[in-house]
Amino acid sequence: MGGGLAYNPKLSLNALKEWEVYMPYAAKADCIDNLSSAGRNIQLTDNMFCAGRLRRGAGDVCPGDTGGGLLMEAVGEFRWVLTGVVSFGPGGCNNWNFYSVFTNVGNFYEWINDNTHFTEEEVDTSFLDESKK
Repeated sequence: MGGGLAYNPKLSLNALKEWEVYMPYAAKADCIDNLSSAGRNIQLTDNMFCAGRLRRGAGDVCPGDTGGGLLMEAVGEFRWVLTGVVSFGPGGCNNWNFYSVFTNVGNFYEWINDNTHFTEEEVDTSFLDESKK
Protein backbone atom coordinates (compact mmCIF):
# COMPACT_ATOMS: atom_id res chain seq x y z
CA MET A 1 0.00 0.00 0.00
CA GLY A 2 1.31 3.43 -0.79
CA GLY A 3 0.29 7.00 -1.19
CA GLY A 4 1.18 9.69 -3.60
CA LEU A 5 0.02 12.50 -5.81
CA ALA A 6 -2.33 11.49 -8.60
CA TYR A 7 -3.30 13.76 -11.47
CA ASN A 8 -6.91 13.74 -12.65
CA PRO A 9 -7.02 15.26 -16.17
CA LYS A 10 -10.85 15.55 -16.08
CA LEU A 11 -10.65 17.84 -13.07
CA SER A 12 -7.23 19.38 -13.88
CA LEU A 13 -6.05 18.86 -10.34
CA ASN A 14 -3.74 16.79 -8.21
CA ALA A 15 -5.08 14.73 -5.33
CA LEU A 16 -3.37 12.81 -2.56
CA LYS A 17 -4.46 9.19 -2.84
CA GLU A 18 -3.72 5.96 -1.05
CA TRP A 19 -3.60 2.82 -3.12
CA GLU A 20 -2.37 -0.70 -3.28
CA VAL A 21 -0.35 -1.97 -6.23
CA TYR A 22 1.04 -5.46 -6.75
CA MET A 23 4.75 -5.09 -7.57
CA PRO A 24 6.71 -8.36 -7.63
CA TYR A 25 10.49 -8.42 -7.38
CA ALA A 26 12.40 -8.23 -10.66
CA ALA A 27 15.64 -10.09 -11.36
CA LYS A 28 18.66 -7.79 -11.09
CA ALA A 29 19.82 -8.49 -14.67
CA ASP A 30 16.32 -7.76 -16.03
CA CYS A 31 16.21 -4.54 -14.03
CA ILE A 32 19.60 -3.36 -15.28
CA ASP A 33 18.53 -4.04 -18.89
CA ASN A 34 15.27 -2.21 -18.29
CA LEU A 35 16.95 0.83 -16.73
CA SER A 36 19.44 0.93 -19.62
CA SER A 37 16.55 0.99 -22.09
CA ALA A 38 15.27 4.07 -20.24
CA GLY A 39 18.59 5.77 -20.95
CA ARG A 40 19.52 5.62 -17.27
CA ASN A 41 23.04 4.50 -16.40
CA ILE A 42 22.22 3.29 -12.91
CA GLN A 43 24.56 1.10 -10.89
CA LEU A 44 22.37 -1.14 -8.76
CA THR A 45 24.14 -1.86 -5.48
CA ASP A 46 23.38 -4.72 -3.09
CA ASN A 47 21.29 -2.19 -1.18
CA MET A 48 18.88 -1.75 -4.09
CA PHE A 49 16.34 -3.90 -5.92
CA CYS A 50 13.67 -3.46 -8.56
CA ALA A 51 10.02 -4.36 -8.56
CA GLY A 52 7.07 -3.92 -10.88
CA ARG A 53 4.90 -5.51 -13.53
CA LEU A 54 5.86 -4.37 -17.00
CA ARG A 55 3.00 -3.69 -19.40
CA ARG A 56 0.39 -5.12 -17.05
CA GLY A 57 -1.48 -2.11 -15.74
CA ALA A 58 0.72 -1.33 -12.73
CA GLY A 59 3.18 1.38 -13.63
CA ASP A 60 6.27 2.58 -11.88
CA VAL A 61 6.33 4.84 -8.83
CA CYS A 62 5.76 8.59 -8.97
CA PRO A 63 7.96 11.37 -7.51
CA GLY A 64 5.55 11.85 -4.58
CA ASP A 65 5.97 8.17 -3.64
CA THR A 66 9.66 8.54 -2.74
CA GLY A 67 10.30 7.36 0.81
CA GLY A 68 7.15 5.24 0.87
CA GLY A 69 7.29 1.57 1.71
CA LEU A 70 7.01 -1.66 -0.23
CA LEU A 71 5.43 -4.28 2.00
CA MET A 72 5.55 -8.04 1.61
CA GLU A 73 3.35 -10.53 3.40
CA ALA A 74 5.43 -12.91 5.51
CA VAL A 75 4.61 -16.42 4.28
CA GLY A 76 2.39 -18.30 6.71
CA GLU A 77 2.54 -15.55 9.36
CA PHE A 78 -0.32 -13.25 8.31
CA ARG A 79 1.77 -10.13 8.88
CA TRP A 80 3.31 -7.54 6.61
CA VAL A 81 7.02 -6.72 6.56
CA LEU A 82 8.67 -3.60 5.18
CA THR A 83 11.04 -4.88 2.50
CA GLY A 84 11.73 -1.75 0.46
CA VAL A 85 11.65 2.04 0.48
CA VAL A 86 10.80 3.81 -2.78
CA SER A 87 13.88 5.33 -4.35
CA PHE A 88 12.76 6.28 -7.87
CA GLY A 89 10.97 5.23 -11.03
CA PRO A 90 12.82 6.00 -14.25
CA GLY A 91 9.62 6.33 -16.27
CA GLY A 92 8.46 9.54 -14.61
CA CYS A 93 5.15 8.40 -13.15
CA ASN A 94 2.98 5.34 -13.65
CA ASN A 95 4.89 4.28 -16.77
CA TRP A 96 4.21 0.60 -17.46
CA ASN A 97 7.46 0.19 -19.38
CA PHE A 98 9.85 0.48 -16.46
CA TYR A 99 10.59 -1.13 -13.12
CA SER A 100 10.77 0.94 -9.95
CA VAL A 101 13.91 1.04 -7.79
CA PHE A 102 13.77 0.47 -4.02
CA THR A 103 16.21 0.51 -1.11
CA ASN A 104 16.57 -3.02 0.27
CA VAL A 105 15.43 -2.56 3.87
CA GLY A 106 16.47 -6.11 4.79
CA ASN A 107 20.11 -5.04 4.54
CA PHE A 108 19.47 -2.47 7.27
CA TYR A 109 17.36 -4.46 9.78
CA GLU A 110 20.27 -4.83 12.22
CA TRP A 111 21.09 -1.12 12.04
CA ILE A 112 17.40 -0.19 12.41
CA ASN A 113 17.02 -2.43 15.45
CA ASP A 114 20.27 -1.20 17.03
CA ASN A 115 19.21 2.43 16.63
CA THR A 116 15.49 2.28 17.32
CA HIS A 117 15.42 -0.37 20.04
CA PHE A 118 11.82 -1.24 19.18
CA THR A 119 12.22 -4.71 20.65
CA GLU A 120 13.62 -3.33 23.93
CA GLU A 121 11.49 -0.24 24.36
CA GLU A 122 9.06 -0.08 27.24
CA VAL A 123 6.52 2.68 26.88
CA ASP A 124 4.95 4.24 29.97
CA THR A 125 1.21 4.13 29.38
CA SER A 126 0.16 5.09 32.90
CA PHE A 127 -1.26 8.34 31.55
CA LEU A 128 -4.00 6.20 29.97
CA ASP A 129 -5.18 4.89 33.33
CA GLU A 130 -8.42 6.76 34.05
CA SER A 131 -8.44 5.77 37.74
CA LYS A 132 -5.35 7.87 38.43
CA LYS A 133 -6.85 11.11 37.09
